[in-house]
Amino acid sequence: MAVLFALDRRAAGDELRAALAESDVLLVDRYLASNAAYGAARLHQSGDGEFVSWVRELELERFGIPAPDLQLLLRVRPRWPPSGRPAGRRWTRRAPGTATSPTTSSSAAAGGSTTSWPRSAG
Repeated sequence: MAVLFALDRRAAGDELRAALAESDVLLVDRYLASNAAYGAARLHQSGDGEFVSWVRELELERFGIPAPDLQLLLRVRPRWPPSGRPAGRRWTRRAPGTATSPTTSSSAAAGGSTTSWPRSAG
């Protein structure tokens, strides 16, 4: 899987370099570190293990993918379903490009802090 992800970034290499030439900041989701961390975790290796070194060599040195200047790790606690989900309601996914921001439930309007995501009727 790591090779497939690396090949995907390799295919986007020219586009990444062009975007870097035109912009001061380029945000990329799931870049090299994600590939290295996922594979190392599956192999029960540390961040300084062989797999991480192999991914770095493959992507940066062999494929010439632009090296990141800064990487951010966002840690979020997964909660599903989100608190405040009314019983008997079904959750739906929105089509790309449509609004997906949470809507405030009636309990929040009454002074609570419950937030619920858009849902279908029924």
